[in-house]
Amino acid sequence: MPQMPRMDGLYNIPEDPEAGYTYRRTVRRLPSHRRFLSERSAVAARLRDSVAGLLSARGFPSHNEILEEVFGQFSVGEYPSDRTMCFFVGDLRAFVPDFVQMLQTDVLADFPLWRLLAQFEEMKVGVYPSGAWFGDEWIEGRFEDRHPAYRRWWATAQEYRERRFGPLRRQLAYIRTQIPAAMAAARRDGFAFLGAFDRYRPEWTEQPIWLLQSVPDDELSLDVPTAPVRTSPVAADGTMLPQYTGVNGDGPWYWLITYLVDAPKGATFSMKRETGEVAGVVSVGEVIPDDRLAAMEDRTGSESSAPEHPPR
Repeated sequence: MPQMPRMDGLYNIPEDPEAGYTYRRTVRRLPSHRRFLSERSAVAARLRDSVAGLLSARGFPSHNEILEEVFGQFSVGEYPSDRTMCFFVGDLRAFVPDFVQMLQTDVLADFPLWRLLAQFEEMKVGVYPSGAWFGDEWIEGRFEDRHPAYRRWWATAQEYRERRFGPLRRQLAYIRTQIPAAMAAARRDGFAFLGAFDRYRPEWTEQPIWLLQSVPDDELSLDVPTAPVRTSPVAADGTMLPQYTGVNGDGPWYWLITYLVDAPKGATFSMKRETGEVAGVVSVGEVIPDDRLAAMEDRTGSESSAPEHPPR
């Protein structure tokens, strides 16, 4: 069987010559638009159930190594304009051969005019009933983790994951060790400085400053022009919770707040209340390099990661 179209263009919907889009079609005659709308709802529901079921059965956590949702309410793009349904899974370990085969048998076998675009951040797998695109390489039919095209994609995905998630993962691990000792100061002063690091994401030049606060950032904030890049609650026992977690029930609650700033060693920043009153000063005594955190991670074996080779 010839390879299926690449994951571009609009797939298996009627062409509009005036729209200027590229169209991909695998059948001469397409069902009605009403049928498309019905299929779209059914594919979304089946996809959500199948992926959630597989992740649960294999013991995947609800949140990944940087405390982001692995597969949640907004992970499926439920309303595409063509027969391509996109979805995100926030744990690279899910992207193994039988994950692709599950999508083919559980979802696409009943909806053969559709295709799926599975994404881990910017890494993508295009799944058709008959095969899959891993980057620019097509794999026909069933395959195993030793398939050369899959292994090339996996190696690239591992490198991407480390580049994208590694510094933040290591910072979270370090910050987790600093929180218990900082709680008293945060409760007394409203904030405590946890650390400054040399990078947050590779493409960003600013340095992240991490604070623990006993009040949220709309009541007390670092006096810089930008808003926090990350905010998440911390429970009374020091447990860091994922971003966007609602705070309710008994406290006290704390907030883990991250700013991106130009923060050379020795820099100082004011902390201001919502009234404009200065509540204190943050002094950056040291900017911790990622290389040091990586060495600590290697020594402790604390990395929460996908294995070096694809799991069987």
